[in-house]
Amino acid sequence: MVYGILFAWAWLAVLAADRGGAPRRVTGAAVALAALTLAALRGYSMDYDGYIELFDAMVLFDFPYPERLFLAKEPLMSLLIDGILWLQAGPQLMFVVMALLAIAMKHEVFSRVFRGDTAAAWAVTLSLHFFLHEFTQSRVAVAIAACFLALLAALEGRRKAWLGWCLFGFGWHVSALLFMTVSTALWLPRRWRVVGYAAGTAVIGALMLLAFEWVGSIDLRVGEYEGGAGVSGLMIAVIALKLAMLALMAHWLRHAPVGSALASLVGPTLALVVCGLVMLLVLREVSSVIAFRFYEFFDAFSVFIVTGALLLRRPLPVVTALAYCVLGIVLQVLPDLFKDFVLAPWSSYVG
Repeated sequence: MVYGILFAWAWLAVLAADRGGAPRRVTGAAVALAALTLAALRGYSMDYDGYIELFDAMVLFDFPYPERLFLAKEPLMSLLIDGILWLQAGPQLMFVVMALLAIAMKHEVFSRVFRGDTAAAWAVTLSLHFFLHEFTQSRVAVAIAACFLALLAALEGRRKAWLGWCLFGFGWHVSALLFMTVSTALWLPRRWRVVGYAAGTAVIGALMLLAFEWVGSIDLRVGEYEGGAGVSGLMIAVIALKLAMLALMAHWLRHAPVGSALASLVGPTLALVVCGLVMLLVLREVSSVIAFRFYEFFDAFSVFIVTGALLLRRPLPVVTALAYCVLGIVLQVLPDLFKDFVLAPWSSYVG
Protein backbone atom coordinates (compact mmCIF):
# COMPACT_ATOMS: atom_id res chain seq x y z
CA MET A 1 0.00 0.00 0.00
CA VAL A 2 2.76 2.45 0.99
CA TYR A 3 4.77 1.65 -2.13
CA GLY A 4 1.70 2.05 -4.34
CA ILE A 5 1.12 5.51 -2.87
CA LEU A 6 4.78 6.41 -3.53
CA PHE A 7 4.59 5.31 -7.17
CA ALA A 8 1.27 7.10 -7.67
CA TRP A 9 2.69 10.25 -6.09
CA ALA A 10 5.75 10.12 -8.35
CA TRP A 11 3.91 9.61 -11.62
CA LEU A 12 1.19 12.12 -10.73
CA ALA A 13 3.99 14.61 -10.10
CA VAL A 14 5.31 13.89 -13.60
CA LEU A 15 1.87 14.58 -15.08
CA ALA A 16 1.44 17.70 -12.95
CA ALA A 17 4.77 19.09 -14.12
CA ASP A 18 4.16 18.13 -17.74
CA ARG A 19 0.47 18.89 -18.21
CA GLY A 20 -0.74 20.70 -15.14
CA GLY A 21 1.69 23.58 -15.20
CA ALA A 22 2.96 22.84 -11.68
CA PRO A 23 6.46 24.18 -10.89
CA ARG A 24 8.82 21.45 -12.03
CA ARG A 25 11.42 22.00 -9.33
CA VAL A 26 8.75 21.81 -6.65
CA THR A 27 7.16 18.59 -7.94
CA GLY A 28 10.53 16.90 -8.30
CA ALA A 29 11.60 17.94 -4.82
CA ALA A 30 8.31 16.60 -3.42
CA VAL A 31 8.94 13.17 -4.94
CA ALA A 32 12.55 13.17 -3.71
CA LEU A 33 11.35 14.05 -0.21
CA ALA A 34 8.83 11.20 -0.23
CA ALA A 35 11.50 8.74 -1.38
CA LEU A 36 13.89 10.05 1.27
CA THR A 37 11.28 9.59 3.98
CA LEU A 38 10.69 5.94 3.12
CA ALA A 39 14.38 5.08 2.74
CA ALA A 40 15.46 6.88 5.91
CA LEU A 41 12.69 5.79 8.24
CA ARG A 42 12.28 2.17 7.14
CA GLY A 43 12.50 -0.35 9.92
CA TYR A 44 13.16 -3.32 7.68
CA SER A 45 14.45 -4.21 4.21
CA MET A 46 16.39 -7.05 2.63
CA ASP A 47 19.82 -5.81 3.84
CA TYR A 48 18.58 -4.06 6.99
CA ASP A 49 19.78 -6.70 9.44
CA GLY A 50 23.19 -6.79 7.77
CA TYR A 51 23.70 -3.10 8.47
CA ILE A 52 22.62 -3.57 12.08
CA GLU A 53 25.26 -6.31 12.36
CA LEU A 54 27.91 -3.88 11.09
CA PHE A 55 26.83 -1.37 13.72
CA ASP A 56 26.93 -4.01 16.46
CA ALA A 57 30.41 -5.10 15.35
CA MET A 58 31.68 -1.53 15.68
CA VAL A 59 30.25 -1.44 19.21
CA LEU A 60 31.65 -4.84 20.18
CA PHE A 61 35.20 -4.59 18.83
CA ASP A 62 37.36 -1.75 20.09
CA PHE A 63 40.01 -1.89 17.37
CA PRO A 64 42.45 1.03 17.08
CA TYR A 65 42.71 3.19 13.98
CA PRO A 66 43.52 2.66 11.12
CA GLU A 67 42.34 -0.97 11.44
CA ARG A 68 38.99 0.23 12.73
CA LEU A 69 38.33 2.06 9.45
CA PHE A 70 37.68 -1.27 7.75
CA LEU A 71 35.64 -2.91 10.50
CA ALA A 72 32.39 -1.81 8.80
CA LYS A 73 33.79 -2.82 5.37
CA GLU A 74 34.46 0.70 3.99
CA PRO A 75 36.21 3.66 5.69
CA LEU A 76 33.41 6.22 5.48
CA MET A 77 30.86 3.71 6.72
CA SER A 78 33.09 3.02 9.73
CA LEU A 79 33.51 6.74 10.37
CA LEU A 80 29.74 7.23 10.14
CA ILE A 81 29.10 4.55 12.74
CA ASP A 82 31.78 5.93 15.03
CA GLY A 83 30.20 9.38 14.68
CA ILE A 84 26.83 7.94 15.65
CA LEU A 85 28.39 6.20 18.65
CA TRP A 86 30.07 9.46 19.68
CA LEU A 87 26.66 11.15 19.56
CA GLN A 88 25.29 8.25 21.63
CA ALA A 89 22.58 7.74 19.00
CA GLY A 90 21.09 4.54 17.64
CA PRO A 91 21.73 2.55 14.44
CA GLN A 92 18.76 3.98 12.55
CA LEU A 93 20.78 7.15 12.05
CA MET A 94 22.91 5.15 9.58
CA PHE A 95 19.97 4.80 7.23
CA VAL A 96 18.95 8.43 7.65
CA VAL A 97 22.41 9.72 6.73
CA MET A 98 22.94 7.33 3.81
CA ALA A 99 19.50 8.04 2.35
CA LEU A 100 20.05 11.77 2.73
CA LEU A 101 23.44 11.62 1.01
CA ALA A 102 22.34 9.40 -1.87
CA ILE A 103 19.11 11.23 -2.62
CA ALA A 104 20.56 14.73 -2.19
CA MET A 105 23.45 13.99 -4.55
CA LYS A 106 21.21 12.37 -7.14
CA HIS A 107 18.76 15.26 -6.93
CA GLU A 108 21.61 17.69 -7.61
CA VAL A 109 22.64 15.68 -10.68
CA PHE A 110 19.07 15.39 -11.97
CA SER A 111 18.54 19.13 -11.51
CA ARG A 112 21.60 19.92 -13.60
CA VAL A 113 21.02 17.34 -16.32
CA PHE A 114 17.27 17.85 -16.76
CA ARG A 115 17.24 21.57 -16.00
CA GLY A 116 15.11 21.30 -12.90
CA ASP A 117 12.60 18.82 -14.34
CA THR A 118 13.40 16.20 -11.71
CA ALA A 119 10.00 14.58 -11.12
CA ALA A 120 10.43 12.36 -14.18
CA ALA A 121 13.95 11.38 -13.12
CA TRP A 122 12.72 10.33 -9.69
CA ALA A 123 9.75 8.42 -11.10
CA VAL A 124 12.15 6.51 -13.35
CA THR A 125 14.58 5.93 -10.48
CA LEU A 126 11.81 4.51 -8.31
CA SER A 127 10.78 2.21 -11.15
CA LEU A 128 14.27 0.95 -11.99
CA HIS A 129 16.65 0.90 -9.04
CA PHE A 130 15.39 2.64 -5.90
CA PHE A 131 14.30 -0.47 -4.02
CA LEU A 132 17.53 -2.25 -4.95
CA HIS A 133 19.86 0.58 -3.98
CA GLU A 134 18.49 3.35 -1.71
CA PHE A 135 16.04 1.00 -0.01
CA THR A 136 18.31 -2.04 0.26
CA GLN A 137 22.00 -1.61 -0.66
CA SER A 138 22.38 1.79 0.99
CA ARG A 139 26.18 1.99 0.75
CA VAL A 140 26.03 1.19 -2.95
CA ALA A 141 23.39 3.91 -3.39
CA VAL A 142 25.74 6.54 -1.96
CA ALA A 143 28.61 5.28 -4.12
CA ILE A 144 26.47 5.41 -7.27
CA ALA A 145 25.28 8.94 -6.49
CA ALA A 146 28.91 10.03 -6.05
CA CYS A 147 29.76 8.40 -9.39
CA PHE A 148 26.91 10.34 -11.04
CA LEU A 149 28.59 13.55 -9.87
CA ALA A 150 31.98 12.20 -10.99
CA LEU A 151 30.54 11.48 -14.44
CA LEU A 152 29.31 15.05 -14.79
CA ALA A 153 32.68 16.35 -13.63
CA ALA A 154 34.48 14.22 -16.21
CA LEU A 155 32.26 15.43 -19.04
CA GLU A 156 32.88 19.01 -17.92
CA GLY A 157 36.65 18.43 -17.95
CA ARG A 158 37.08 18.81 -14.18
CA ARG A 159 39.63 16.10 -13.35
CA LYS A 160 40.10 16.93 -9.67
CA ALA A 161 36.35 16.88 -9.05
CA TRP A 162 36.06 13.58 -10.94
CA LEU A 163 38.80 12.03 -8.80
CA GLY A 164 37.36 13.49 -5.60
CA TRP A 165 33.87 12.14 -6.21
CA CYS A 166 35.24 8.73 -7.25
CA LEU A 167 37.24 8.50 -4.02
CA PHE A 168 34.25 9.65 -1.98
CA GLY A 169 32.17 6.90 -3.58
CA PHE A 170 34.94 4.37 -2.90
CA GLY A 171 34.84 5.42 0.75
CA TRP A 172 31.29 4.06 0.87
CA HIS A 173 31.57 1.03 -1.41
CA VAL A 174 34.39 -0.60 -3.33
CA SER A 175 32.23 -0.80 -6.47
CA ALA A 176 33.04 2.87 -7.16
CA LEU A 177 36.43 1.59 -8.35
CA LEU A 178 34.60 -0.09 -11.24
CA PHE A 179 33.32 3.27 -12.43
CA MET A 180 36.67 4.94 -11.82
CA THR A 181 38.48 2.35 -13.96
CA VAL A 182 36.05 2.43 -16.88
CA SER A 183 35.41 6.19 -16.82
CA THR A 184 39.08 6.96 -17.42
CA ALA A 185 38.05 6.50 -21.06
CA LEU A 186 36.32 9.89 -20.84
CA TRP A 187 39.72 11.58 -20.62
CA LEU A 188 40.72 10.18 -24.01
CA PRO A 189 39.97 11.87 -27.35
CA ARG A 190 36.45 10.97 -28.46
CA ARG A 191 37.62 8.64 -31.23
CA TRP A 192 39.58 6.56 -28.69
CA ARG A 193 36.87 6.28 -26.05
CA VAL A 194 35.56 2.92 -27.25
CA VAL A 195 39.07 1.53 -26.88
CA GLY A 196 39.23 3.05 -23.40
CA TYR A 197 35.92 1.48 -22.34
CA ALA A 198 37.05 -1.90 -23.69
CA ALA A 199 40.42 -1.65 -21.94
CA GLY A 200 38.85 -0.69 -18.62
CA THR A 201 36.36 -3.55 -18.84
CA ALA A 202 39.12 -6.00 -19.78
CA VAL A 203 41.26 -4.90 -16.84
CA ILE A 204 38.40 -5.41 -14.38
CA GLY A 205 37.48 -8.79 -15.87
CA ALA A 206 41.08 -10.03 -15.86
CA LEU A 207 41.74 -8.85 -12.31
CA MET A 208 38.56 -10.51 -11.03
CA LEU A 209 39.41 -13.81 -12.74
CA LEU A 210 42.93 -13.74 -11.30
CA ALA A 211 41.68 -12.71 -7.88
CA PHE A 212 39.24 -15.61 -7.67
CA GLU A 213 41.90 -18.09 -8.73
CA TRP A 214 44.49 -16.76 -6.26
CA VAL A 215 42.28 -15.92 -3.29
CA GLY A 216 40.27 -19.10 -3.75
CA SER A 217 43.43 -21.14 -3.22
CA ILE A 218 43.98 -19.66 0.27
CA ASP A 219 40.48 -18.69 1.46
CA LEU A 220 37.66 -21.21 1.16
CA ARG A 221 35.07 -18.49 1.80
CA VAL A 222 35.42 -17.51 -1.86
CA GLY A 223 33.35 -20.60 -2.58
CA GLU A 224 30.33 -18.73 -1.30
CA TYR A 225 30.50 -16.55 -4.42
CA GLU A 226 31.53 -19.16 -6.97
CA GLY A 227 29.38 -20.71 -9.66
CA GLY A 228 27.36 -19.56 -12.65
CA ALA A 229 23.97 -21.10 -11.99
CA GLY A 230 22.56 -17.80 -10.76
CA VAL A 231 22.51 -16.15 -14.22
CA SER A 232 20.07 -18.02 -16.42
CA GLY A 233 19.48 -17.78 -20.14
CA LEU A 234 16.21 -15.99 -19.42
CA MET A 235 18.06 -13.34 -17.41
CA ILE A 236 20.48 -12.78 -20.27
CA ALA A 237 17.55 -12.48 -22.70
CA VAL A 238 15.84 -9.89 -20.47
CA ILE A 239 19.08 -7.92 -20.13
CA ALA A 240 19.56 -8.03 -23.91
CA LEU A 241 16.00 -6.72 -24.36
CA LYS A 242 16.70 -3.90 -21.91
CA LEU A 243 19.89 -2.99 -23.77
CA ALA A 244 18.05 -2.95 -27.10
CA MET A 245 15.41 -0.63 -25.64
CA LEU A 246 18.11 1.62 -24.19
CA ALA A 247 19.92 1.78 -27.52
CA LEU A 248 16.67 2.74 -29.24
CA MET A 249 15.98 5.49 -26.71
CA ALA A 250 19.57 6.71 -27.03
CA HIS A 251 19.06 6.90 -30.79
CA TRP A 252 16.01 9.10 -30.29
CA LEU A 253 18.01 11.30 -27.94
CA ARG A 254 20.65 12.05 -30.56
CA HIS A 255 18.80 15.31 -31.23
CA ALA A 256 19.08 16.49 -27.61
CA PRO A 257 20.18 20.15 -27.51
CA VAL A 258 23.85 20.39 -28.43
CA GLY A 259 25.94 21.39 -25.44
CA SER A 260 23.34 20.28 -22.89
CA ALA A 261 24.34 17.94 -20.07
CA LEU A 262 21.92 15.31 -21.38
CA ALA A 263 23.45 15.36 -24.87
CA SER A 264 26.90 14.67 -23.45
CA LEU A 265 25.60 11.91 -21.14
CA VAL A 266 23.80 9.69 -23.64
CA GLY A 267 26.86 8.04 -25.20
CA PRO A 268 28.85 7.49 -21.98
CA THR A 269 25.90 6.13 -19.99
CA LEU A 270 25.00 3.66 -22.74
CA ALA A 271 28.66 2.62 -22.89
CA LEU A 272 28.73 2.06 -19.12
CA VAL A 273 25.67 -0.21 -19.30
CA VAL A 274 27.33 -2.18 -22.12
CA CYS A 275 30.49 -2.53 -20.01
CA GLY A 276 28.38 -3.91 -17.17
CA LEU A 277 26.79 -6.45 -19.51
CA VAL A 278 30.20 -7.57 -20.79
CA MET A 279 31.40 -8.06 -17.21
CA LEU A 280 28.30 -10.11 -16.48
CA LEU A 281 28.95 -12.39 -19.45
CA VAL A 282 32.67 -12.77 -18.67
CA LEU A 283 32.37 -13.36 -14.92
CA ARG A 284 29.09 -15.25 -14.60
CA GLU A 285 30.73 -18.70 -14.75
CA VAL A 286 33.19 -17.70 -12.04
CA SER A 287 30.81 -15.87 -9.72
CA SER A 288 27.24 -15.18 -10.72
CA VAL A 289 26.75 -13.11 -7.55
CA ILE A 290 29.57 -10.67 -8.24
CA ALA A 291 28.92 -10.64 -12.00
CA PHE A 292 25.31 -9.61 -11.46
CA ARG A 293 26.25 -6.98 -8.89
CA PHE A 294 28.70 -5.45 -11.35
CA TYR A 295 25.98 -5.33 -13.99
CA GLU A 296 23.47 -3.81 -11.56
CA PHE A 297 25.97 -1.11 -10.62
CA PHE A 298 26.50 0.02 -14.21
CA ASP A 299 22.85 -0.44 -15.11
CA ALA A 300 22.01 2.35 -12.64
CA PHE A 301 23.36 4.84 -15.20
CA SER A 302 20.49 3.96 -17.56
CA VAL A 303 18.24 6.35 -15.62
CA PHE A 304 19.53 9.27 -17.71
CA ILE A 305 18.59 7.72 -21.04
CA VAL A 306 15.15 6.53 -19.88
CA THR A 307 14.31 9.90 -18.32
CA GLY A 308 15.55 11.72 -21.39
CA ALA A 309 13.31 9.62 -23.63
CA LEU A 310 10.34 10.26 -21.34
CA LEU A 311 10.94 14.01 -21.50
CA LEU A 312 11.02 14.00 -25.31
CA ARG A 313 7.21 13.91 -25.01
CA ARG A 314 6.83 12.05 -28.31
CA PRO A 315 4.67 8.89 -28.52
CA LEU A 316 7.27 6.25 -29.36
CA PRO A 317 9.99 7.40 -26.92
CA VAL A 318 7.46 7.86 -24.12
CA VAL A 319 5.86 4.43 -24.66
CA THR A 320 9.29 2.78 -24.78
CA ALA A 321 10.41 4.57 -21.61
CA LEU A 322 7.22 3.59 -19.80
CA ALA A 323 7.58 -0.04 -20.93
CA TYR A 324 11.16 0.00 -19.67
CA CYS A 325 9.95 1.33 -16.30
CA VAL A 326 7.27 -1.36 -16.03
CA LEU A 327 9.93 -3.99 -16.71
CA GLY A 328 12.12 -2.36 -14.06
CA ILE A 329 9.33 -2.57 -11.48
CA VAL A 330 8.79 -6.26 -12.28
CA LEU A 331 12.52 -6.93 -11.89
CA GLN A 332 12.45 -5.29 -8.46
CA VAL A 333 9.37 -7.25 -7.40
CA LEU A 334 10.71 -10.69 -8.42
CA PRO A 335 13.63 -10.77 -5.91
CA ASP A 336 11.22 -9.69 -3.16
CA LEU A 337 12.72 -6.22 -2.65
CA PHE A 338 9.29 -4.83 -1.72
CA LYS A 339 9.29 -5.97 1.89
CA ASP A 340 6.33 -4.97 4.05
CA PHE A 341 7.03 -1.40 5.08
CA VAL A 342 7.44 -0.75 8.79
CA LEU A 343 8.60 2.42 10.48
CA ALA A 344 11.71 2.09 12.58
CA PRO A 345 10.85 2.37 16.29
CA TRP A 346 11.96 5.46 18.18
CA SER A 347 14.29 3.31 20.28
CA SER A 348 16.45 2.65 17.19
CA TYR A 349 17.30 6.36 16.92
CA VAL A 350 18.66 6.69 20.45
CA GLY A 351 21.65 4.96 21.97
